Amino acid sequence: MEASQFHIPKGAILFSEGGVSYEFRRHLGEANHGLSLFLARKRTAEGAGGRVLLKAVGLPCGRAGARAFKGRAKLAEEVALSAVLDHPGILRVFGMHKAEGAWYVITEHPEANPLTDLLTLVMEGDRYFTPGFVFYVGAQVADILHHAHTRTDKNGRPLGIVHRAISPATIFMGWHGDVKLADFGLALSTLPGRVVSTVRRPQGDTYYSSPEMLLGFRPDARSDLFSLGLVLLELATGKNLLYAPEGVPETAKAALSRSTRDR
Repeated sequence: MEASQFHIPKGAILFSEGGVSYEFRRHLGEANHGLSLFLARKRTAEGAGGRVLLKAVGLPCGRAGARAFKGRAKLAEEVALSAVLDHPGILRVFGMHKAEGAWYVITEHPEANPLTDLLTLVMEGDRYFTPGFVFYVGAQVADILHHAHTRTDKNGRPLGIVHRAISPATIFMGWHGDVKLADFGLALSTLPGRVVSTVRRPQGDTYYSSPEMLLGFRPDARSDLFSLGLVLLELATGKNLLYAPEGVPETAKAALSRSTRDR
């Protein structure tokens, strides 16, 4: 559901629920699985409230109907996954709402800065973060991941949650040192009703993907830790392990099959 396609004006009320109206503020682009991401502001009888993020998909219509159903299933899965994730470092999901023309999932808006912004700031000064800062961020994110990786169902069976999209864009840090991890909407899990993806490619930023994700194999908890390591390396040195400025040599490309080369 594109905001521009539906001509949503700034200030329009998208829907109301429980005495709270959600006012459209800005279209933030496409989220995972073709969903649209909106910035919205809560409004009550007392006036304007805080900001939230809305993931949206239009109701099934014409040829796009199958994609809309899949998008709705992904939204429902994200809500179900949030019910088993209870950690202060994970952005909260407040629920799902069906309104005229669309389904929405309401998510906490991080009142913090993504690490991408902090990296841009320090790179302009040709400096990088101290070891203490890097270790602190790493420990905080690792604690969040440990919580997710060890979740079980009501019968004690592991849920196999893998974030799959650890990068500076999904890690936020507030001015008081609070660290939050966003976008479990891309997570892999064994939750009942999960939408199985047949696309064998990285779900998040390729430059922070583990080798098994790059090669199309099934990731596990170690994949998230590898991605976190790449983020910490960049925080400390400004370098990315997977960045190859010279590109892949033609001789190496020629040794690969076409399907492998494309992947």
